[in-house]
Amino acid sequence: MNASATDRAHPVFSMNPVIVDTFIASRGAVHVGRGAALVAARKGDRLRAGTRLRTGSTGFALLVIGSTGVRVGPWTVVELTRAGHVKLERGRLYVDSGALEREAGSLVIDSVHGRVTHGRARYQLRLDPMALSVDVRDGCVWIERGAAPRQSLERGEGVDLFKNGAARRVAVAPCGARWAWTCTLVPELAIHGRPLSAFLDWYSAQTGLSVTLGDQVTRELLDRTLLYGNIKGLAPADALAVVAHMTQFDFTVHRTAELTIERREMAETGT
Repeated sequence: MNASATDRAHPVFSMNPVIVDTFIASRGAVHVGRGAALVAARKGDRLRAGTRLRTGSTGFALLVIGSTGVRVGPWTVVELTRAGHVKLERGRLYVDSGALEREAGSLVIDSVHGRVTHGRARYQLRLDPMALSVDVRDGCVWIERGAAPRQSLERGEGVDLFKNGAARRVAVAPCGARWAWTCTLVPELAIHGRPLSAFLDWYSAQTGLSVTLGDQVTRELLDRTLLYGNIKGLAPADALAVVAHMTQFDFTVHRTAELTIERREMAETGT
């Protein structure tokens, strides 16, 4: 089937028929195209091989490449080279291959300082002229660099690969300031009619916080607690505040990367 006149006018369409990516959402300045012909990205765009995506100082984007979710941070340039392959030219990416019990998505990320692949994992990359940094929230990530042996990174591990060939491994917390940008634009969750437990699974996946249940709280109780309304457009922290208001639970975020849930004591009323 031939592309329509509208499709042909959009630079994400080209003679290369391979669709490698779906553009889901953006915030701020996000443009896509080939070469210098860049236009504002549109929700639902099917991006083809050879497309470059560029964000400005306030730009964020959500992409789906195969079954892998990719978040693009500010001041980032990434090229969708072919199916399952991207080239990070500068900036930040956050990769979520899906729930850890599911089969891993397939994605290869190339950069001037090395190649990154993953199993079932959630991790981020930061690239500047001096180094490529990789932080693993959970799962397993592999790094290839020239003729050097392949490195593996697991939960809580990170590495800085410097331009001069040096490498520095670091310990990485699953949440905190270095991950904050990843919560600016997140995959939406429709909560109306869903159990509280589903929201908490989503919240934990977005923030890296583990969920700890208080003495009077059980998973069964969370499954029975249904939510209403919506949290569309909210960051995870704001969504948590909304959910707390509509339930009988108190939520506390700790510096130990935990979210504890306690059943709220209801005030007794007299007759």
